[in-house]
Amino acid sequence: MAIQLSDMMKGTLNCARNACPIKAGESVLLIADTTTDPLIVDAYRIAYESEGGYVSSMIIPAAGVGCSSHEITNNTLCGAYPEVLISAMKAADLCINLSGYADMHGIYGTGHTQYGMHPTDFWEKYHTRMLSVAISNKEALTSDWATYPNDLLKYLNFKAHEHLQKAIGGDIDHAVMHITDPQGTDITVQGFKMCTRGEIKKENGKAPINTFGTEQVGMIPYEPKPDGANAEGVIVSTSIHTGYIPEMKAIVKGGRIVDLHGGGIVAKEWMRDWEKGKDASAEGRNTTFGVSPGLGINWLEEIMYGVHPRAFRLGYKYRYQGSETFQAWVGGTRRSGVLHFGIGGGKDQWYRHRDMEVFFPTLTVNDEVLIKDGHLLILDDPEVVAEASKYGDPEILLTEKWVPEMPPLD
Repeated sequence: MAIQLSDMMKGTLNCARNACPIKAGESVLLIADTTTDPLIVDAYRIAYESEGGYVSSMIIPAAGVGCSSHEITNNTLCGAYPEVLISAMKAADLCINLSGYADMHGIYGTGHTQYGMHPTDFWEKYHTRMLSVAISNKEALTSDWATYPNDLLKYLNFKAHEHLQKAIGGDIDHAVMHITDPQGTDITVQGFKMCTRGEIKKENGKAPINTFGTEQVGMIPYEPKPDGANAEGVIVSTSIHTGYIPEMKAIVKGGRIVDLHGGGIVAKEWMRDWEKGKDASAEGRNTTFGVSPGLGINWLEEIMYGVHPRAFRLGYKYRYQGSETFQAWVGGTRRSGVLHFGIGGGKDQWYRHRDMEVFFPTLTVNDEVLIKDGHLLILDDPEVVAEASKYGDPEILLTEKWVPEMPPLD
């Protein structure tokens, strides 16, 4: 039976009431594109109108329609925002991104400096809050991913960060991170910086940047400088954020990807682009991933793993539908224990950020195991089990909903 609007309302209401609530009378801007299902826009609109919001929507062109995974990455995740969208965002109290084209990668890589803005201007100058939505396809909105207790998700995020901080032991500059995966990933990083915090906030929706359906633990592996850029090893993957690729091995030396083996057309396009952007500078860039240690767009600039047990990916159901391809596929990286590596650098028109995903990682920090074969170990913590029991059956709430095949396929 086809999914109806009413089927999605419980999920979007969870967002509007718990994940990112508003005050009555506040203006809400829904950002969608020409590949966003209108029912999804309606579901979020109705939810926020029911909470007293004055809701408008803007439909922008989807530059990734019918493109390859590589092209979707460049044209949507890193695409520059239309000027009219920037103006609308300044006028809103809350912006909700339902489009991959309006992804947070873009706004903090190319979406602000083109218009003479600092990325914090939306909040500090215009008092516009952002909501980054990981759940913007119909199947996800009708699932227990969308209706998951928000307070429990925040707690899981807090415990995951707490586990990592205990492993670090107070000396993050010399902490040793080691990641392996059955496909062949084997990489070591010595010294890094956090790009997420894992705080439990008393009021949801009041921060400059809010999320729905996703919490992650993120690290920047080329910090601290000047002794950063010390990641060494290999990353092996059959998945990037926009879809399946033939198995690709990335050789990491001195904190950057120096060669790719396999990977089909994606590897060829990436290598060609890296050569063109070898002199690109990230100086002055204000992004989550900081400023890379040198020129180029092939730095390993992010290591991040999910904490949501009920997140999942759909695969290629929306293969040729622009940002829908991204939204349906990338959900797998929000699942607890799934890890991805971000590769990028540069700024403005040379801003790049590409991701390789691994689904069964084992992650250790200073020999403390945080993830074992794709399973986030804090989910077994008796304190976490006791907390989950306040919201329902912990056996369900803390069990991974989606487990990919090995090796991960289309």
